[in-house]
Amino acid sequence: MRSRKHYNVFSPEFLEERKKREEAGAAAEAAFAGPWRVVKRGSERFAVIHAALDDDGPEEAVFTSRETALLVAGLYPVLGRDNPYYFSDDAGEPRAAVCRAAGGRELLIGRLRYRHVELLEALHVAEYFLSSPEALAGLLGAASYDVAVRAGKLLAARLHHGEGEAS
Repeated sequence: MRSRKHYNVFSPEFLEERKKREEAGAAAEAAFAGPWRVVKRGSERFAVIHAALDDDGPEEAVFTSRETALLVAGLYPVLGRDNPYYFSDDAGEPRAAVCRAAGGRELLIGRLRYRHVELLEALHVAEYFLSSPEALAGLLGAASYDVAVRAGKLLAARLHHGEGEAS
C-alpha cells in the first residue's frame, strides 16, 4: 500500500468562492471528474477508486473483471457532463437534424434517417474518449490481446498509407 499526502495549493477563501459560484451541473461533473484508477482487492475483485486516495480508499465501484473496472474508470469522468449532441426540430426535413452545441451556437452536423437517441449518447462518450488521453489509454488497456494486435496493425497501415478515414 502506498501513502500519499495531498496539499491544496488554493487558499480556503478561493475554494469557498468557487463553491458559491458552482452550478448544479458543474457539481455533478466534478464529482466524477477523477482521475480514477483500478486497484486489485483480494484475488477476484477490482475496485475503482479516486486516484488521490490510498489503495485502501473507498470503492466507487467493484468488479470481478479488471477490464470492466478499467472501462468504468474511463467512463466516470463523462458522467455529469452535458451532452453537446442533440436533435433539432427541422420541420421541412424528413431526416432528423443532428446538432452540436459549440460556443453558445447550434451547429448542424448531420442528418439521420431515424432519431437514434443512443447514437447521440454514444457520440458524447466517444468524443470524451478521443479528448482524454487517460481515458483512451484505459480503454485500450481493457482491450483483449487480439483486438489490440489487430487495431495496432490497422492503425499502422492507415498511418503508413496516409489514410485518415475508417474503411
